[in-house]
Formats: sequence, C-alpha cells, structure tokens
Amino acid sequence: MAFTFVCTSDLLDKPILSALTTTGDANAVHKTGYRVRASDGREFMYIKFDSSGVAAVAGAPAVFAQTTGTTDIVVTSDVSDGSLVACGAFLSILTDTYFGWIQTKGLLVGAPVTGSNADTSAGDPVGATVDAMWSKITVGGTTNTGGTCPAASSGGYGNIDLLSLA
Repeated sequence: MAFTFVCTSDLLDKPILSALTTTGDANAVHKTGYRVRASDGREFMYIKFDSSGVAAVAGAPAVFAQTTGTTDIVVTSDVSDGSLVACGAFLSILTDTYFGWIQTKGLLVGAPVTGSNADTSAGDPVGATVDAMWSKITVGGTTNTGGTCPAASSGGYGNIDLLSLA
C-alpha cells in the first residue's frame, strides 16, 4: 500500500491557509514553524523546502537543512545536505524553495521503507536514510530514530508511529 494521507481541515485545532497536501506556496502564508494538531493526535508543521536536487517524496522523511542563510525553518529530503535525523515526513511532493507542510508526530500510513532493511517487524525503530526513505535502524548506528513500526511491513511500505520529531 502506498502512502495515504487523510486529514480534513475540520479535524485541526487551528485554521490553515493552504492544504496540508499542497505542492507548496511560493510565498509563505504562515510563519515557518506554525504547528497544528489533528483530533487524532497527529501534528503538522509549516516549513520551507530546499530540494538540494532530491525531490520530496510523499511519506518520506524530512530532515533539517544544515545551511540555509535564512531565518525560516528549512527542511530537505537530501540527508547529505541535512542530517540523518528525521524531523518529520513529507505530506506531498513539494516544489523547491516553496513552503508547505510536514507531519511531525503520530501515525504515518503507508510510508516508503526501503533499502536492505525494507521489511520491518512490529516495534522496529526506523529513521532517515541516504536514499531519502525510511529504513530499519540499529541501536548505535549513525541514524537517529524517527519513529517505530506498530506492525510488520513488507513490499517497501509500512506504517510508522512518528515520535515528536520537531
């Protein structure tokens, strides 16, 4: 099952001025860092996207960009230009330099889980990888935990319970 996102604006605790799954706003409609919470406990944050040549994939991990030269909260999908610490998950494909939303907490359904650790078991920790996907991680590795799998995954997709990442 591929990434799916269902959360209508009537489930949010505050108003938003662009859809959570927008491909981005050329000009910010909220201050970056603006947060909203859904009635089911999921949390979302408004950010600026810097592609660094790697496209944002819906459901894939977002990492803070290392250098931005701006006061905006900037995230990237390229861990070589960011870090191996997931701060959330993309809700859509964002246009480079545009503003949009990431999910920072709660259940992420059908997220892309790839690499040699594509199949996960219930309770496995997952984090951002160099291929801009989620992957099972080992304790003491170079990647920080971004969440855990509430159930086994296979076929490159799985559900992830995101920690409060940002």
